[in-house]
Amino acid sequence: MNTNKMISLAPRLAAGVLLLAGSGLSWADDVMILTPGAPIDIQGGGQTGINTNINLSVMTFGGTNNGGKLNNRGGFVDGQGAIGATLNNSGTLTNTDYATLNNQGGTNGGQGATLNNYGGLENHGATLNNQGGTNGGQGATLNNYGGLENDRYATLNNQGGTNGGLGATLNNYGPLYNRATLTNDGIINNSGYFEVFQGGVVNGTGTFTQTENDSRLRVDGTMTQSTIDIQEGFLDGFGTLTGAVTVGRNAILSPGNPGLDSGTYARDPLDIVGSLALNGTLNIEIASLTDFDRLFVSGGGVTVGDDSRVVFDFVSGFLPSADQSFQFLFSTGGIVGSLPEIAFADPLSGLDWSLTSVSGFNGQTSGSWMQLLFSDAQADPNGVPTPAPLTLLLAGLAPLGWHLRRNPTRG
Repeated sequence: MNTNKMISLAPRLAAGVLLLAGSGLSWADDVMILTPGAPIDIQGGGQTGINTNINLSVMTFGGTNNGGKLNNRGGFVDGQGAIGATLNNSGTLTNTDYATLNNQGGTNGGQGATLNNYGGLENHGATLNNQGGTNGGQGATLNNYGGLENDRYATLNNQGGTNGGLGATLNNYGPLYNRATLTNDGIINNSGYFEVFQGGVVNGTGTFTQTENDSRLRVDGTMTQSTIDIQEGFLDGFGTLTGAVTVGRNAILSPGNPGLDSGTYARDPLDIVGSLALNGTLNIEIASLTDFDRLFVSGGGVTVGDDSRVVFDFVSGFLPSADQSFQFLFSTGGIVGSLPEIAFADPLSGLDWSLTSVSGFNGQTSGSWMQLLFSDAQADPNGVPTPAPLTLLLAGLAPLGWHLRRNPTRG
């Protein structure tokens, strides 16, 4: 028999355990504050395969350093039919002050729990575990459709599996702001906006994959993953990425701080410790002889694909002159392949250009720079200046470049 039950909760829970199990359990318009020693267990399905479905309006657990705990449990006992619990947040869910939120993986072949955030999910000075499966169980899933903030000494763990279990999955469709520590040993799929602020850390042995043409990864802190695969959208920032980085043919890599309206540009480069496979667009903004985007790749080489291109964008009213050069890409492992397309966002007048290689950097004997060098345009025998051999900027790149300059960074 199909039953629906409404659970009405008092504003504060006494110490003890609240066990929610059954079919169709839900509540709405309740504000819950979890006091010390009062963990909440949202029970996953057992052998019956029946799961618990919880809909939240407003919930705060932790607070005033009391360290509460909420367990959104995965499927358990035996059999593939064990379904994990589902927790849906359409309001504000705050995990704060040493509290713990566990979105648990499945056990013994069971399915992992699911946490769907449609509102605001705030992890402040607390721990949020999106756990992997155990003993062949599936990992938990965290779907962020709203806004997720990992802030104030917090920890967000997207864990791998144990004893044959599958790793957890974090699917980001909205904005995700990381100012603290996010450890990913599972899978992160980004179709939204994912930002690692200065001082923020993403580490672990998992994978990060970005899809959708308007998605964006910005790294001003540090990010370490086994693979960072930017298939579409944008990658920018002046932090450090460690791992194997791929920029797909429909993606744009813009090192540094993409053009702010104030005309201020970050001079710090984007560092990649590992390898870079460039199959898309490298966007380089140049504001002056000393203020322009740079990309450092160390520990591995740069492979340039057949669909790659570099777009140079002169900003803040700057225009180059003959004999000026800009060293924009450095690789300790060398650069394999040649760029099939070079483009300029603005036309050049009376100048020729060339790409040259310059060895070494700050006294290093290995590695090389890719350098853009300008010279006076050569005249033909009739005295008519020969135009610079520019490749026309593809029509689709103009709005993309505009998007990068105008997309604000949340401070």
